[in-house]
Amino acid sequence: MAAYALILQHQIDGAVQTLQQSLALSEGLDNPLVWSWAEALLGACSMAMGDTRAAKTYYSRGAQQAEEINYGRMLQICYETLGTLALIGKDLEQAQQFSLKCLRISQECGQTREMLASLRDLASVYMAQGIWRTLYSSLRWC
Repeated sequence: MAAYALILQHQIDGAVQTLQQSLALSEGLDNPLVWSWAEALLGACSMAMGDTRAAKTYYSRGAQQAEEINYGRMLQICYETLGTLALIGKDLEQAQQFSLKCLRISQECGQTREMLASLRDLASVYMAQGIWRTLYSSLRWC
């Protein structure tokens, strides 16, 4: 998508405009594939602008569209980012749920890199919960 190139060039306003047009077109055609990408990229734009609330909304809608067509890669992208946003917002239970969803999809697809990223995200959640200290102290005595 041209919008992704604009994001990489830090032209967020242009990317948002392009993505909104793409979103309107995909909604009119009922095209969940394009719709899911437009929502996720609008989420990325929102994050670039520091609006985590809007980013969460966009990524959630992107995940809904991806679920309609069982688009695993988009679900990974959305769940990973939703997990990060939940962690930022201190919603540790939801961060854990999204990280586990992403891990399951990655395992089903056999994507080692994505499985490792999900495990990293889970470790971040556990560290935020303080579980890491408990696990570490119990492992020290093994």
